[in-house]
Amino acid sequence: MREGEHAVKLEDEAGVEGGAKTKTTHLLNRYWTSTTYPRPESYKEDLSSHTDAPVSAKLYGGVYANIAAGAESGWDFSSRWIVPGVNNTYHLTDIETSNILPVELNAYLYRMERNLARLHELQATAALPPLAFVATNLKEGGKEGGVAAAAAGVLSVPKAIEYSLAADRRAVAMDKYMWDSKGGMWVDHVVRPPPAGRAAPGKGVVSASNFIPLWAGLTANPLVKEGGVKAARAVEALKGSGLVQVAGCLTTARATEEQWDGPNAWPPLQQLMIEGLERTGLPEGVQLAEAIAKAWLESNFLGWTNSGYMHEKYNGMVPGARGEGGEYYPQVGFGWTNGVVLHLLKTYGDKWTGVKRTKEGGGVPAVVQTTAAGAAVAAAGAVAATNHTPSVDAPVVELNEKNNNKKKKIVQEEMEEEGKAEVEVAMPERLERIVEATKEEEGGQ
Repeated sequence: MREGEHAVKLEDEAGVEGGAKTKTTHLLNRYWTSTTYPRPESYKEDLSSHTDAPVSAKLYGGVYANIAAGAESGWDFSSRWIVPGVNNTYHLTDIETSNILPVELNAYLYRMERNLARLHELQATAALPPLAFVATNLKEGGKEGGVAAAAAGVLSVPKAIEYSLAADRRAVAMDKYMWDSKGGMWVDHVVRPPPAGRAAPGKGVVSASNFIPLWAGLTANPLVKEGGVKAARAVEALKGSGLVQVAGCLTTARATEEQWDGPNAWPPLQQLMIEGLERTGLPEGVQLAEAIAKAWLESNFLGWTNSGYMHEKYNGMVPGARGEGGEYYPQVGFGWTNGVVLHLLKTYGDKWTGVKRTKEGGGVPAVVQTTAAGAAVAAAGAVAATNHTPSVDAPVVELNEKNNNKKKKIVQEEMEEEGKAEVEVAMPERLERIVEATKEEEGGQ
């Protein structure tokens, strides 16, 4: 193994050629920074994490670098990056982001390399290869074959072939180092095994990222062994993972105080999961994609009708409730939430019956009236719960429900005062009241 910064080269014995053992070098990527200072926006907190960190946690680039890498990953922060403590507690003092080769990062890069191959071919020939193009100079074991191999018959531009080969090498590496044949999903690869007495970062965490290769189309690559079988197994694994719940797909099935863990559900991940399931073409995958889409639309709609806002993240176990946790107060708006909803409405709008909201009890918003869509998703969640007991802790769910009920009460009081059956959007005064109420509640706990 040879470690660079963003790239890590892994070597394995590919076989015997001419009486001598041959080695194949694989390359996978990770999140990495070289900073040796606390983040300016969280200086005090990072300084404390560094001071309290055990000696072993200061490896793999150092605490500051691993915190910054976790922030740059977009998953800031998650149990995926952290060594679990007693009773599965997680603290940034034990973060090892750069000791992990993440599934979703390499899936993104795989699809990017495939896209660049197509675009270079288009630029030079004005012909765009289909998504399912086969262009590889690689043999099954990952070793390069002749220059005039299969790629030349499909792609004619050297730069396009170069990116196609990079994608094929990555597909072989992900298949070898990330596919978990026992679990039926892809898993993050730990670069360096932990020292004695210390667990590996992210140990035992089931994450939505484990299924992003379906979105990237990895199983369609002919160099991935039994790709069709792996796609089917991944769909079944997702159904039984505990991630699919009544209000969407959880980020991880592990409840922590970090915002990129359960029970939070993030809009971009919903779209990636839905598109990946659709892309399998399997009836079970398509059905599960539709169930997640309908659950997400109903939860977003309920949240908007009850609060007047679109949130950056939601509680995947409580329809309409916003997500919690992390280093800042949850934001409203919200760009990617709106974008995902618009995309899903365009894709599934004709299949979604929606929720109704009526003025009852002096202007109090009605509870969601369960639709066929909601019932289908609830059933899917029940099946998942039967197959796998999610590790989302009850206190976390209760806290989210309590906070959400507090906000509902504020909105209901205002509606009664105004005599209106619907909530007006983007009222700063309302947001301030909700912020103050939540802070008071948190301070009293």
